[in-house]
Amino acid sequence: MALQMQLTLPAPLHLANGSAAAGGSYRGGVLGGRLSPGGLSRTSISSAPPAAPAAAPAVAPDVINLTSGIGNKRTYTRGPAAPRGGQRSAVWNYMKPFSPPAMPGNKNVECFCRVAAGQGVKDEETGAERCGKLFSYNSAASLSNLQGHMKKCHQVEAKAVQDASAHSAANTERRAAENCNNAGFQAIPFSASMLPDAVRMANHRRYMLMTAADLRPGSMNLGAGHRLFVAGLEPRYLPQCHPQTYNELLLAERDSLTARLTKTFEAHIASFPKDTGPVIALQTDLWTSTANESYGAITCSWIDTSFNMQRACLAVRGFPGSHAAVAVGPWIAEVCRVFFGFTPPNQIFICATVDQGQNIVNALRDLLHIPVHLCDGHRLNTIVCWALGVAGTVDRVSQAAGREGTHLEGTCKNKGMRDFVGRVAASVAYFTTSPQRNGAFLKIQEDMGEDMLEQIKRNDTRWSSTANMFKRKLRLRVSERAYFGEHEPLSRVALNDSDYVTIQHTMGLVSPAAEVNTAVQGADGTLLSVSMSHKMALRAHLEGTAFSVPNMSNVNDETEVSVDSLDELALRARDIMAEEMDTRRYHYANTVEEIMCCMLDPQLKDDTNLKGMELGPAYLRGEYDRMRALEPDDAIVLDDSSEEQGHGESPAAKRRKPMSFLEKQSLANSAGRLQQDDEVSLYLMMRPTPIRGETSLDFWRKKESELPILAKVARRFLGIDATSCEPERVFSAAGMLVTALRSRLLPWKVEAMMFLHLNAMRIPDLAKFYY
Repeated sequence: MALQMQLTLPAPLHLANGSAAAGGSYRGGVLGGRLSPGGLSRTSISSAPPAAPAAAPAVAPDVINLTSGIGNKRTYTRGPAAPRGGQRSAVWNYMKPFSPPAMPGNKNVECFCRVAAGQGVKDEETGAERCGKLFSYNSAASLSNLQGHMKKCHQVEAKAVQDASAHSAANTERRAAENCNNAGFQAIPFSASMLPDAVRMANHRRYMLMTAADLRPGSMNLGAGHRLFVAGLEPRYLPQCHPQTYNELLLAERDSLTARLTKTFEAHIASFPKDTGPVIALQTDLWTSTANESYGAITCSWIDTSFNMQRACLAVRGFPGSHAAVAVGPWIAEVCRVFFGFTPPNQIFICATVDQGQNIVNALRDLLHIPVHLCDGHRLNTIVCWALGVAGTVDRVSQAAGREGTHLEGTCKNKGMRDFVGRVAASVAYFTTSPQRNGAFLKIQEDMGEDMLEQIKRNDTRWSSTANMFKRKLRLRVSERAYFGEHEPLSRVALNDSDYVTIQHTMGLVSPAAEVNTAVQGADGTLLSVSMSHKMALRAHLEGTAFSVPNMSNVNDETEVSVDSLDELALRARDIMAEEMDTRRYHYANTVEEIMCCMLDPQLKDDTNLKGMELGPAYLRGEYDRMRALEPDDAIVLDDSSEEQGHGESPAAKRRKPMSFLEKQSLANSAGRLQQDDEVSLYLMMRPTPIRGETSLDFWRKKESELPILAKVARRFLGIDATSCEPERVFSAAGMLVTALRSRLLPWKVEAMMFLHLNAMRIPDLAKFYY
């Protein structure tokens, strides 16, 4: 291998094998924070002014020629490559074989400063003498004691090195100013030491948090746009965040956030009496990225002491192996161990909301013994798909060898609607597959004087997209019929009047379901009790004698259509939807958790239309008695209405005093009356007036002082989610991080970045930007 290195610096200093040098012009080596294939075996530093480097002479392979400032010329033969080891740099390991072999005591740094005759080592070729002092380079501390030796024995050369360092810093400042001026910003002067280490690391941490919060690549600081922006804010922030530094900061922030979340969970559990049991709700799901890597997401929710819904993401972690229940259960337990130690998951999580995947249901219910609530959104999706004929199989004929084919009946319950949806989708594809047809269609709308031109868009896979497709077809009905009448009057994909009537009537059924599906997935609709109200309203809608359908002339207006006037396909879809809701008990309170959430909603506890609530009062009484028994006798009672409290002080904490003899007698005599006046009886007799936008959380926030024990029961159950939308949102965000162009991200980095991104509101430096 041929290697030539020429280095000229304003000081007669000569170093060997990887020792640091600064300033001057160079080829190769480690100067100014740059790495090159070359290195420093012996560096020549001359006091003469820097000159333009001469053309590199040809050298034989595996031979390095270095010309020193005192005129001597040495040739070293490169030995076998040394493996990288310890903390030494790549340049150090590469240039190690060029070191002269005759250095005793493993010393690898030689001082080449010129000395008087008889005081150093004489060069065999030129007769000049150099210092020849040998040192040992400390790779961990990047020190070799050469600088101290020069300050003591070679003051002139040491001063020249110091001047060269100052000259290099001045060049750095000049380059920073040029970068700012070129970017249109004014340069800010700074010292030769650049930014202090603490400030620089703080900037690196902010950069790391920025990439995690916005799901941006860690290497975006190399982009011209990012450097242009940062140059105007802080021209001194020129050093890039090294990948190793970035990873260390990322992991440190992850560990810090994990510790904060752990303390939050401990405080929440401590707000209940001891041995209360699980008080946190769980949501989980599995996902496969574009890189064909499996991930699992675990999120949780709970009601804090102010009756606000709190959420956190416990993990977005790589999921090795199959998605079988025997693998899912231990994986969930391992994730929970990070935050809750070795407490069994069924003592932490009161209920888990999941989709209809039987593997996760079996893992939670059978292996971890956690009650399961199936996602209301996924269940409604299945019900509507059966109604529209999208679910199930079609009829087919099996072909057996040597025998006549056998007709096999499909499982689709609405075959006519299935064929109709296929025809509508074909009419959409007629335009979406041809830019010429779409252009002609827009021209038709322009000629008709439409205020806003709209293309016909394709349908996606979910039934809600089918509903949107129906609505668009109805809105563009006039323009579409005008197009076919002018261009292709005999086209088989054109829809007739009866087809548009079918679309109109089907929209009267599907639109309310789409509205319920949207409501249960966001904001306060995720409460089980609120979701139950929406499901009951949808079932009552299907039993109605008339339906509100979009107006043919204006889809934003509605008109009433009686059940007897419904299109045959739409009527069949209504019957199937009602049948599926009843069969799946979609609008029933099926589990103890659902019954308790409905009983703790003041608007649902007395609703006679809610099925499955026969044991509701008994469940509520049992949970109240259990919570009351767990309350300690000397429990602290906060009396916010006391007038004896001092100004600016916290509310006085009063201990329950032991009852006197007369009080005990009075209690015994009025036992029947107190039985009627306890919290459960008082709550069941309440008939609060419904307030638009107010939820059960608002009710318990107001009634906590009046019903303190039931309020704790409410905090325990009302945090259960009606849908598994949180893990779905996690995977949507992960899809923006792990893309087809960024499919080589290591799983541990994906986990750490997603953990910070999803819990960004719990990071103080980021939380202020979310409110």
